[in-house]
Amino acid sequence: MSTKNKIGVLKGFVVGNVIKVWCPHCRLFHGHGWTGDKVRRGNWPGSHRGAHCIDESSPFKSTGYYIKPYTRTELARFGLMAMKP
Repeated sequence: MSTKNKIGVLKGFVVGNVIKVWCPHCRLFHGHGWTGDKVRRGNWPGSHRGAHCIDESSPFKSTGYYIKPYTRTELARFGLMAMKP
């Protein structure tokens, strides 16, 4: 997890119109709505979202987090194939 203005940046997998990001506090994937062809190209700068955390001690409860999709290069590094738009 990286940070932007001291707010966490979570990366995720785009599946249809949803991005699923891994939360290091809840240890669960959180899903957020996600659309637009820039998203599919993986070059959108990120979007701030309210947290879906179930862990009441998560710092994201008060700050939310930025989300952004993994790039095709990152997916390849993980040994995964990027989904076709």
